[in-house]
Amino acid sequence: MEIVNITKRFIEIVNSLDNQGVIKSKSQLAVALDTHKQSLNEILKGKRNVTLEVASRICEMFHVNPSFLLMGDMPKFIKRDEGVRKTNISYVPVRVQAGYGDQINNPIFEADLEKFTIPGPHFHDDEYRCFEVEGDSMFPSYHHGDRVICSPIPAIYLTQALRDYMIYVVVTEHSLLLKRVVNKIKSHKAIELISDNVMYEPKLLPAEEIKEIWKVEGLITNRSFAYKKENDN
Repeated sequence: MEIVNITKRFIEIVNSLDNQGVIKSKSQLAVALDTHKQSLNEILKGKRNVTLEVASRICEMFHVNPSFLLMGDMPKFIKRDEGVRKTNISYVPVRVQAGYGDQINNPIFEADLEKFTIPGPHFHDDEYRCFEVEGDSMFPSYHHGDRVICSPIPAIYLTQALRDYMIYVVVTEHSLLLKRVVNKIKSHKAIELISDNVMYEPKLLPAEEIKEIWKVEGLITNRSFAYKKENDN
């Protein structure tokens, strides 16, 4: 088992996932593999070898055949059981206020959440959470009763991963907030929360108050169609 050859096959796998449209960007892949974007770019350019930890994660996240990655044995990917659809979207029974002040009195644990899935090719490569929107501060983009499907942003990558003016669910000790975010962690040790409804003023939230951040990836709505993809590049 030579790590150089594993790296070559790792690059081949990433190119296959990219060509199939499974991954949207190298940044998304870096987050999924729990590694830095710069490190991933250096691996893909052949400037450094892939670590066994990252190689293991890509097998787990994208159904890569470990035997191919380690020894070159085909096939590249393990065929999924088409008869069984993984229920990997957890529904959070607490509404995300597009305004402010919704109190969370008890911790929400993944094991206690109702899970579901969406037919089709979307949202089957990771674990997601679904939140219901409450309030009007993100109107007209989001309406009261809409549901957003979100992917997690690891806390250690907040400074690098948060993209300005993209939409996130921000979790603090006392609230869940659906907002556009401007990343000011380096300059102000805070993020700016912006509403689409001009009646609401932007506010700064200190980074130390952030418990979790979830990136909005999709929207379920009854207004015109059942589902649409958010934050497309």
